[in-house]
Amino acid sequence: MGLEEFGLDGSDAISADALERLMEQMRENAAVIKAIKQQEKKQRDKDNKLVAIIMKFIKGNQRQDLVALIIRLLNENVPASFILTIILLGNEEIQQQAGIILALPAGEIASDHHDLQEWEEQKDQNMITLEQKLVLKMWTNTIIATALENPYKILRTVKDAEGKVKHTAIQLTAFIVRDFFEKEHVNRDFQEIHEFATMTLQEILSEVEKKVSQSQLGGKTMNDEGIM
Repeated sequence: MGLEEFGLDGSDAISADALERLMEQMRENAAVIKAIKQQEKKQRDKDNKLVAIIMKFIKGNQRQDLVALIIRLLNENVPASFILTIILLGNEEIQQQAGIILALPAGEIASDHHDLQEWEEQKDQNMITLEQKLVLKMWTNTIIATALENPYKILRTVKDAEGKVKHTAIQLTAFIVRDFFEKEHVNRDFQEIHEFATMTLQEILSEVEKKVSQSQLGGKTMNDEGIM
């Protein structure tokens, strides 16, 4: 909006209407700035809460391999929300603290669900139950939803300089899946688990890139919080 639209064309006279329009625009600008600051504060408060949950997990965890990977990702500025959703799997205490429960209500298992079918084996000790499959599906969907809240930062920090998923993120995801399977008494080779972790994170980032691209093609812009 130019000065002329406010009646400020360089002359000394300023009409009452022009002055009122100017004041109204200033009030609107102030309201927008206030809303942005409030949103930023909410995001900071949320991030601080998530970091606190992660730090509690780190302090109470004896697994130095997990701790080292989490700290490295935090140091690389990967959003705490993304890290937290990865370590949710198989960690009921963290799920309770974060308010995200990866469990199915009793009697809610659908008999025709075929997701993760490629993971099934013929040996009983290697079979993944339908409930376990659905929990894994809920987990991956949760990671995707979280990534879409902060898409650009996720793409900047979870990918390496060559555009590939960082090994640190893959390794953390693989360790979490391995621990989940051990807890569920599912016997899987770590190489398979590592491949699954790689595939999962690749699909997540592809989904994020697709959503960002769609928002741009639609003439909308998506900010770092995923808001268009």
